[in-house]
Amino acid sequence: MLFAFALFFLLSVLQSTVVPFISIKGIEPQLLVIFVVYYSLSLKDSHALWFGFLTGLLYDLLSGGVTGVSAFGLTLAAFITIENKSKFQQGEIFSYSFLYLIFIVSSIYALVTNFLNGFTVNVLYAIFVFGVLSGVYTTLFATPMLFLIPGKKLNE
Repeated sequence: MLFAFALFFLLSVLQSTVVPFISIKGIEPQLLVIFVVYYSLSLKDSHALWFGFLTGLLYDLLSGGVTGVSAFGLTLAAFITIENKSKFQQGEIFSYSFLYLIFIVSSIYALVTNFLNGFTVNVLYAIFVFGVLSGVYTTLFATPMLFLIPGKKLNE
């Protein structure tokens, strides 16, 4: 768990400092969503929810954002992940199902957090820009994990 905390700290720093420089017209990859989805697949369901909540709460406190927004969003990400665990064949985490899950979860996370932060724009625009494009960008960042960590199995 010490490794997870160190990785969280590194990803939080990257999300707050580096990622804004690689954003495309305000669309950013959500590194912490990838982190929470990965660990949620590896943890028991109740632990995954707590993991998502605490990860989001710590990120809210460290980043200076509205407290509770990332906590809610990452708890939701953990919930969606544990509800879709059964879709992974033979327990393998890193498959195309993983990328699909990252896309869905990061799209929903981006929509929810942007809504909770008070962005008011056209609904279709928000779904496309904050949802779909953010999901695609985050999925592109998660794709190398298929090749860097092959064969990781679910712990059920």
